[in-house]
Amino acid sequence: MTRLTRYNKLLPLVAAEHGVDHKQYAAALNNLALVYHAQGRYDLAEETCKHALEIDRRTIGESNKGFATHLNNLAGVYCAQGRYDLAETTYKRAIEIDRRTIGQDNPDFAARLNGLALVYYAQRRFDLAEETSKQARDIDRRTIGADHPSFAIYLNNLAGVYMKTDRYPEAVPLLEQALVIFTDRFPAGHPNIKNVQDGLDICRAKLAVAD
Repeated sequence: MTRLTRYNKLLPLVAAEHGVDHKQYAAALNNLALVYHAQGRYDLAEETCKHALEIDRRTIGESNKGFATHLNNLAGVYCAQGRYDLAETTYKRAIEIDRRTIGQDNPDFAARLNGLALVYYAQRRFDLAEETSKQARDIDRRTIGADHPSFAIYLNNLAGVYMKTDRYPEAVPLLEQALVIFTDRFPAGHPNIKNVQDGLDICRAKLAVAD
């Protein structure tokens, strides 16, 4: 059974138990939206995210961390669609709610910042992308540790900013550190390992030419 089939079967069960105007139904819709997003069906993902948020507004309210989570997922859809202005606004709303609820020293808060950093990167606002990526990295270092795959992802993203701004010597140690983490945590051939290794190869080639 695929994830899409599973969630489509789950929705009527949740509706029967809780009703369609309940936070559990909104959570089930959010999970379905994530599947649509993963499939690249962004129109359906957006519609389903918005449906979940409307239920949230009536049930848990707009200052709840669950509302922030669903906002974050909608922002991710906007980003995938290339609608960066909407993605930025939506990520920032989620971040402000999280700041008041879960606090800033939380890996979920770091994940929101990382999403915003990716928007800045896509907009070529590299100063903001660097600043926000560093904030996410530093939160993860304090909370989940410097050997966690999420920490490595933020290292890789920050290195990407340095590469875009021709700061290859600064990118290399970040990529090397990320590669060690990914190699330790994932099997050979994992996409994260390949992505970081490709970045390292580019940096080293650029530095060799410069020499």
